[in-house]
Amino acid sequence: MALNNQRTYIPKFSYPFEENSYEKYMQEISSLAKGNYLFTENGFWHGGIHFEGAMLSRLKSHKGIKCIADGEIVAYRINDEYINNTRGLYSSGFFLVRHFLEYPANNRLTFFSLYMHTAKKEDYFVKVIGEKRFLRKGYEKSSISPII
Repeated sequence: MALNNQRTYIPKFSYPFEENSYEKYMQEISSLAKGNYLFTENGFWHGGIHFEGAMLSRLKSHKGIKCIADGEIVAYRINDEYINNTRGLYSSGFFLVRHFLEYPANNRLTFFSLYMHTAKKEDYFVKVIGEKRFLRKGYEKSSISPII
């Protein structure tokens, strides 16, 4: 069956850090003590992955974190300060990003990615990394670059 000339859209997908080896990510994720995906050590749903400790250094996180795919920020919260609870400092900051995929033509899928426990506001003023995939100086909606 031949494909027709109708347009499709497949976003650019990316690993969150510069390291782009599937095997390397699986090795690092399997070393986590907590924050495992899909379930916690207590058997509860945990639909995400924690990036922590030495793992961040090995994955080259100092070069910035990238969104899973091209998209747009649809909701966010940036804490003025970290929350100090009984277990230590905590962030309720997040970014919710909407993504689109159209393949085959006229079969459009919308999906979302959620980035939780993000840095406090002051940390976004320290250094701007990269050209498109990072929060720019400032935190008002008009100061946030689209993730493209």
